[in-house]
Amino acid sequence: MLGLLAKQIGADPALFDEYARQTETRREHLLELQRLLHLRGFGLADWRSSLQVGADAVWATDRGEPIVQAMLAHLRANRVLLPVAAVLERTGLAARARARKKTFETLAAGLSDSERDTLTRLLTIDPELRRSRFAAGLFGVARAI
Repeated sequence: MLGLLAKQIGADPALFDEYARQTETRREHLLELQRLLHLRGFGLADWRSSLQVGADAVWATDRGEPIVQAMLAHLRANRVLLPVAAVLERTGLAARARARKKTFETLAAGLSDSERDTLTRLLTIDPELRRSRFAAGLFGVARAI
């Protein structure tokens, strides 16, 4: 492929190897491409906005793929270079955790102290059951069905 490209532009194919080793040239060309394509790098503000977009997407689904797709659409719409997959995955997981916490806080807001304590006991992991009493109850119901 490099031979074909080199032939088309009248260059020696060996020059591509030399170019690939020149960190500064690659960085300069990346910045030039970003300017030409009107793109910008992924920064802290983009992480924060992606986190919010992901948390909003969690209201419709708890599945990771649609959450990440919503974040990708947001970044593309804002002409941001996409970060590596690991960053997207961690951001999606953080968004899901944030939405779950907000959901719990919303549901628990109207509870009395007694009701809150009962709910906490129900959701606390029981070492004998190796799950919460709530999960054990759901599992028992599912087995009975």
